[in-house]
Amino acid sequence: IETGDRLRIRIADANHQRWEVPQEVLPRPAHSPRRPLPEYHPDEQSENRLPFLGKKHVLTDPNSDLVFTIYNTTPFGFTVSRRSSGDVLFDASPKHRDCSDTFVIFKDQYLQLSSSLPADRSSLYGLGEHTKKTFKLAHNQTLTLWNFDNLSWEIDVNNYGSQPFYIDVRSPDPWNGRVKAGTTHGVLLLNSNGMDIVYTGDRITYKVIGGILDLYFFAGPTPEMVIEQYTEFVGRPAPMPYWSFAVDPYSCKSSPVSNSSVGAMPLFATGSMRLLESPVSSPLLSPRVWSFASPS
Repeated sequence: IETGDRLRIRIADANHQRWEVPQEVLPRPAHSPRRPLPEYHPDEQSENRLPFLGKKHVLTDPNSDLVFTIYNTTPFGFTVSRRSSGDVLFDASPKHRDCSDTFVIFKDQYLQLSSSLPADRSSLYGLGEHTKKTFKLAHNQTLTLWNFDNLSWEIDVNNYGSQPFYIDVRSPDPWNGRVKAGTTHGVLLLNSNGMDIVYTGDRITYKVIGGILDLYFFAGPTPEMVIEQYTEFVGRPAPMPYWSFAVDPYSCKSSPVSNSSVGAMPLFATGSMRLLESPVSSPLLSPRVWSFASPS
């Protein structure tokens, strides 16, 4: 538990060094000293539900809402949950002994990590870069993270960047009145290798071709707070110069606007300006540049 809002789970090779995102690219705290975790025995209800999970070890912190539980089993499994509500945010415990698709797998050129999700309460956003018809991720799809200079209007294919980060906005749990509507957390897999992420609605599975499993969980509990915590870790976005938007900072005017075509983003970030396309004839610029106009 690195901060009150951030939990890190790092699964690496104890005997061989593997590729990781360099520290100079993304500075990260040094590894915490090793210490034993308290051991808990499962209660009768959980033992009847998943008898093969057996003993477990729990990591908690009085200043954090995140609870990490590791199961002393073969195959290996763990969960991340909320202290305040008991809601399980990430459940990488195997479904059963014969279901290898849910196992944690750590090989030289193949890593697999799978978590079950409450399909009726979980809404995922992120895992770019892809062009999608909706911001909310649809069930039953495979998202490929492999940087590719592709046309951005092609739907459901990998694009320029890889962002293995998602936020999960939860609906209330009818069986647990402590889970409030809109409670949100974020999950980052810090791995720059190519990967497929299979999202079925009731499960998310990472299939990675190398590196390590370096997970970060951001507690939220609102979408705004998750993004605040995430950008505190990876870095804030840099402000863009006015000229890059074809805006004249001295006259507060934009270049001529064509009314015949509207860009893909209907509103600017503040919601006060509409983003349109404007044709230009300069050979130094692309056939169209983005410019701003007041909303009609």
